Amino acid sequence: MKIIKLNWSDFKTNLSNKKALIQHYISSNHYKIFFMDGQIEYQTEIEIESTPINDQLEFETSYIPVSNNPLSDLDNAGRPVTRIAASNKGTSYKAHFFDFTTSKLDSLVCKSWDGMTDMGFSTKYYKMDGTELTTQTDIDSMCVKTVVIFSPMYDYELISGTVNLQTSPSENLRLWVTGGVSELGGVYVKEFIRNLNLKFISPSETLQTDGRASKFMKANTMGVPYNTNQLQIVVLSDTPGIKHDIMMNFEYFIS
Repeated sequence: MKIIKLNWSDFKTNLSNKKALIQHYISSNHYKIFFMDGQIEYQTEIEIESTPINDQLEFETSYIPVSNNPLSDLDNAGRPVTRIAASNKGTSYKAHFFDFTTSKLDSLVCKSWDGMTDMGFSTKYYKMDGTELTTQTDIDSMCVKTVVIFSPMYDYELISGTVNLQTSPSENLRLWVTGGVSELGGVYVKEFIRNLNLKFISPSETLQTDGRASKFMKANTMGVPYNTNQLQIVVLSDTPGIKHDIMMNFEYFIS
């Protein structure tokens, strides 16, 4: 066991960088503070004054409430519990289903459990030259691209996605899913699904795509004026105005 003694400022920096669990006890009118990183123990101490100021005040206010949590999970008999981590500790699983109809205004449905709140989606429609269409009359006659954007206000860890169809389209209907900042495009967007032709998907099957590991999607990034965790579904048709029902699901972990 190696012991490294640090001042409070350097101790805090190492604690944050290593995402460790802080521990403490009181001895000789001092807070004895430490955390473990494998076979290395990092230590510091803070003198206890009758009127807390500076380091003592910061430690008592911000660190004591989260200090001395167990270093490992134990069952009721005190035995260590071993788990395989699939995401950050404290996250929970969500299956986020939604459905929409291509080339149809206001067709997307994704609401909260009470059936009242819309859950972070928007839809846009475009003709061949990239001009956005905003009326159903124009969409019926000219829309070849339906774009659904998922842009939540929270971080999440994307696991996988599924696509379901009620009927198979009789002509080419191709789907892409991208992640990133759709407003900026280019290097700010990554393709997750490329050129999926829904004509070849049977209504009796669920098509699942899985990245084998979760992908962290951060909502806000310093210096970027848009959400950086967007998922964009792009559906292209050969014939303008084609309407086809699609249900999709994003699986992810959320804090």
